[in-house]
Amino acid sequence: MTLGEKIFELRKSRGISQEELANSLNVTRQSISLWETNQTVPSLDNLMEISNLFNVTLDELCGCDNKSKSLNESKEIKTGFFSSGEIIYTKDIYERALKFSLRKAYICSGVILSALILIIFSIIKMFILVPFFIGVIVLALYIRFKKVVRINANNQVGCRPNAILRYWFFDDHFEINSKSDCSSSMYSKRYYELKNVFIDYKYLYLVFDGIIVPIDKESFSKNDYEKLLKLLGKIDKTSNNSTKNNPMIKILLLVFFILSIASIFLALISVALSLQTSKIPEFMFSMTEYMWIFYVFIPIPVSSIILGFMFLRRKYKCKKNIVAGIIMTFLLFVYGSFSTLEEIDHDFNYIIEVSAITKINFPKTGYFSRTKRNEIFSMVKFDNKKEIVTLIQSNTQWQTDQSFIPTNTIPVFYTTITSDYNYFLFYDVNCSKYNTFNESHSSHEYYYFAYNEGNNILVILNDKLS
Repeated sequence: MTLGEKIFELRKSRGISQEELANSLNVTRQSISLWETNQTVPSLDNLMEISNLFNVTLDELCGCDNKSKSLNESKEIKTGFFSSGEIIYTKDIYERALKFSLRKAYICSGVILSALILIIFSIIKMFILVPFFIGVIVLALYIRFKKVVRINANNQVGCRPNAILRYWFFDDHFEINSKSDCSSSMYSKRYYELKNVFIDYKYLYLVFDGIIVPIDKESFSKNDYEKLLKLLGKIDKTSNNSTKNNPMIKILLLVFFILSIASIFLALISVALSLQTSKIPEFMFSMTEYMWIFYVFIPIPVSSIILGFMFLRRKYKCKKNIVAGIIMTFLLFVYGSFSTLEEIDHDFNYIIEVSAITKINFPKTGYFSRTKRNEIFSMVKFDNKKEIVTLIQSNTQWQTDQSFIPTNTIPVFYTTITSDYNYFLFYDVNCSKYNTFNESHSSHEYYYFAYNEGNNILVILNDKLS
């Protein structure tokens, strides 16, 4: 019986006219007439709608049911046969399989790109817009990379949309037949030849020979499905029984929730410990050099967010992971951005320049810090403490208190933070004199020095007065 004769027979058996059938399929009456007289053939979508409308399989509709039965019977004759099935390979199934083929590439590329952003950020540490634009560029490259990977991954999926997929499972191997309008493929593999097996809520994906083939879980009986999982050496963690009240998952979610909350404190402790390694931790902006450490802890709350969304779909109570993760990620990012507010200058040549201007022979080696935005204030720690102490004590210009400082010349903030220092000196650049202030000049450039003998810190303030 031809396809057209089969459509005619099914229509007549249901008492449906050509016009009524055409309306049901959203086609013209002439199309039905052409189909029934075998002048044209319905599209695959129309065939599927006809099979659903008359409650018959595609094999029965196309007249190849006998062939299909004989093929199934030949499979069942083989030793160890226990299950078979068939699915229409829809676009939704195809997209699911494609996601699994891309999963590893996405994870690896995401980790690499995240690490790259952190490395670039810690190296450049300039204005906040610099890492932002770098992030935009990297994101654009990542999107392009995903497109390329997706194109390549198309070749890894074993079937194409609208194909008919049949499968037979035996005790020692499985066979899969994929048939579409343009191609037909047959696979026969031992279970140990599988490279991997993925399972989601609807399908089981078999990976072999660089391709991924989805299998409908609902086509198995409970016993057959359990037997297949045993042969594959897998546990279906997507089933309600395996995930419901799983204590390990609850512990995992709790651990990441606690770690998310603790991440901000761990970052603060890490910054404090790193600050102790600074040559001049007393410098008020030294901490900004280590604030980038907050970015290192961002993956912890981000992981908590990802896990929260993953297991929220499985009915776990994990909204707290998502909320805590979002809050902590925001705080870590804000604190980390402080590293871009101040750039620290450590060029010791500045001290040599000051020595030439003030005619004070400061030691030639040490550690120097000042911000590039506020160049009037700096701190120095000399390598040879004995040398700087001897220099100060042998020079009668250095004073042991601040009473000699001219009124309203030095901002109160700087005199306050150096009030407990041991030695002080004021130098007027315009008149080249120490500890004096010539009011006859319209503008004054001066240097204010304060030395703390206890921690070997010299504060230098270079400012101008009008």
